[in-house]
Amino acid sequence: MLDAIYWAAAGFALLGALFRIRLRLPAERATWALLASAGFYLVTQWTGLSFDLALWIAVDVAVCLVIAWQMLPLVRGRAWPWLAAYRKELAILVLFPLMWAAYLLPDEPGYVFTSIASTAQLLLTLPLRVLWARGKHASVLPKRWNEFDLRVRV
Repeated sequence: MLDAIYWAAAGFALLGALFRIRLRLPAERATWALLASAGFYLVTQWTGLSFDLALWIAVDVAVCLVIAWQMLPLVRGRAWPWLAAYRKELAILVLFPLMWAAYLLPDEPGYVFTSIASTAQLLLTLPLRVLWARGKHASVLPKRWNEFDLRVRV
């Protein structure tokens, strides 16, 4: 069940990334990095590769570096208030050390916790604000009829 929820979240993240491309919005590195990690997880499941702690931490560190790379100029310039613009990325990064601690737990609780945390990471990448604005804009009817409306007779 947790795998199905995880893959649904990965699908939503992929649709969100493609939606951003369709609207010509800037791409989010966090989305593509987490989708690459999901692809790596898919390959390990498909090949039957057993869990290797060092390998998974290395993959997670690579994902963290890709996400944190865009925030590096703000950290170097000590522009701490501007880091609030990256609140989704920071929330994703905060979940990684918790997942690393869960890697050390026994199999069942560790699997449950890492599945929930990685699903949350993928869901954090969804462009909900853009989707909400588009849906709100699409649901508003025009106040006046114009010549392009299908209801106006020619």
